[in-house]
Amino acid sequence: IKVAVEAPLSGSQANNGQDIWRGARLAAEQINRAGGVDGKLIQLVAADDQADPARALPVAKRAVARGAVAVVGPYNSSVGVRNLPFYEARRVVALHLTSTNETDGLGVTIQPKNSQISPPEVDYIESFKPQRVAMLVDPSAYTSGMADRNQRALEAGGVEVLRLEVREGLSDYSDVVSQALATKPDVLYVSTYYPEGASIARDLEALQTGLPVLFGLANVDAAFVAEAGLEASQIGVFCGVTTSRITSPAITSSPGSGAPSPTTLSSSGPRTWIGSTRWPTARCCRRCAGRGAIWARPERSASTRSPAIAWCSPFISWTSTTRACS
Repeated sequence: IKVAVEAPLSGSQANNGQDIWRGARLAAEQINRAGGVDGKLIQLVAADDQADPARALPVAKRAVARGAVAVVGPYNSSVGVRNLPFYEARRVVALHLTSTNETDGLGVTIQPKNSQISPPEVDYIESFKPQRVAMLVDPSAYTSGMADRNQRALEAGGVEVLRLEVREGLSDYSDVVSQALATKPDVLYVSTYYPEGASIARDLEALQTGLPVLFGLANVDAAFVAEAGLEASQIGVFCGVTTSRITSPAITSSPGSGAPSPTTLSSSGPRTWIGSTRWPTARCCRRCAGRGAIWARPERSASTRSPAIAWCSPFISWTSTTRACS
């Protein structure tokens, strides 16, 4: 059974992509050692989109041509909005990690969506009773979409929001950091991916402004600490998916029900690494395959959804340390 793993396996976000690959590979190895799915072994198909929307469709087409019947991924929202409809149309079950609400209904995910992530971020920012908030924003789909939601909510509450663009791939972001600080904000919100966020964190650590800083979810990766350094990584707080303690295997079932039980995710300290969600995502793929559902086409209609999508639906009752998922 061929399962594609689509992620930025190379390029600026390769640290994240390789972490995703390792998580999926571990799940596949465990499944195969246990006898596979109905006696068939899982074979992973690497699909490297480099976090580049222009590669979204070509990568998806190659994965399907190589015989993939399911895909773990993509990770980047800007990629998913382009190729998840293609996977769906080709009856490839997608278990993705895109958070933009533009991908609602296109496969399933255990990743929170923008509409779920924004409220706790806004709550945190508003807890400082700010008059002015500066935002450093990567213009890609997820990061700009999050900034849009948060900006609307903050402005509705009377907060002035000043927004500056952070372009991907630069070696130095000190100028844009200086511009943001020059506006004298009460809170700084950094909606970027970790390569830019790590650089920004180093700049902030050097300045020691004491300003409250919130790093958005796309910054969450072990590579952030590796690139920024421990002290700079502690210059602010992160919104993220907690590294969870879930009874192994990650997906549990109620006796005789064949469906997963609601599971509470609990954190153990400030550990919020995205790669940890790939292992249970791949295990979910295996459970669906074991029920003969992996080849069924996912549908948008709740009344006609495929067995795979219907089986994964109980995960809406999972809760995180902030709120329930849906």
